[in-house]
Amino acid sequence: KSLKATWIKKYLDPENSSKWKIIFNLELGKYGGNEIWSDTFFEGRIVSKDHFLSLPLWQNSLIRINNATVLYKEWLSRSIAKIKHSTDNSNNFISLVSFQNKYEIQIKLLMFFGIIFAIKLLQ
Repeated sequence: KSLKATWIKKYLDPENSSKWKIIFNLELGKYGGNEIWSDTFFEGRIVSKDHFLSLPLWQNSLIRINNATVLYKEWLSRSIAKIKHSTDNSNNFISLVSFQNKYEIQIKLLMFFGIIFAIKLLQ
């Protein structure tokens, strides 16, 4: 564990400009970049409704489809990154049509409802 903690500390150090960090950042960009990285450090226990809504959608061990975490790059490119991005002002899940209109994105019905179902399993 201490080796992992040391590695993370070196990665997060803004003074560190090692080659391995540059390569890691390039590879990380393929999976959503630093936003995905920062969102991996969330508490695995949901403590409030606001906390629940702020959880990341992507690469979240709590949100699984076919027992695997998910990342939809097209959604992420449209700033759809947190559970709250799939809800309305009353924190109810929005419909597929509303979601597509809001984010100007065409998605498959099963893809959308797969994510919604996985999120609802947490409630």
